[in-house]
Amino acid sequence: MEGYKKDHNIKESGIALVTALIITLLTLMLIAGINFIIIRGFNSATINREFATAQDAAEGGAEYSTDVIKAIATAGTVPANMGADAATALNVIYYCNAGATNINVKTADGAYTINAQVTCNKSNPLGEGGGLVFPPPPGRGNAPPSIYCFYSIISQATGPENTIGKVEAVYRYAR
Repeated sequence: MEGYKKDHNIKESGIALVTALIITLLTLMLIAGINFIIIRGFNSATINREFATAQDAAEGGAEYSTDVIKAIATAGTVPANMGADAATALNVIYYCNAGATNINVKTADGAYTINAQVTCNKSNPLGEGGGLVFPPPPGRGNAPPSIYCFYSIISQATGPENTIGKVEAVYRYAR
């Protein structure tokens, strides 16, 4: 046993194993952290995508409300299946009386419920107060319009997992 070195220290035995375990643990923690960040990023993108879709549905509800306003203001009657109470819609939209009417519709796929509240804020006869009206109002056929009506539209869409999009708009209609 003379070839055996006596400088082997007992305190250093197993240090390589402990070092390898610490490095392995740190590597696993790094991988778990990166995995957590990636998964959270995908969840955040999903939430934003759903909110953007609810926002788009709310914008569509505001556009639909302008179509309802045009239909009622032009014909003086409430068309069938417009998603509004006929008497209230006629009173608020056509006669521009105080109050509000609600238009309730669903998107084509049924994923979003849209509630739009339409209020007539004011109607002004054209030419009141003198001066130039800018921009000039569009005419209806051969008859020039005689009244401006200003409508407030608040459209809210509720979708899956209670995502909500809301749009507020002011709409001017000359009739």
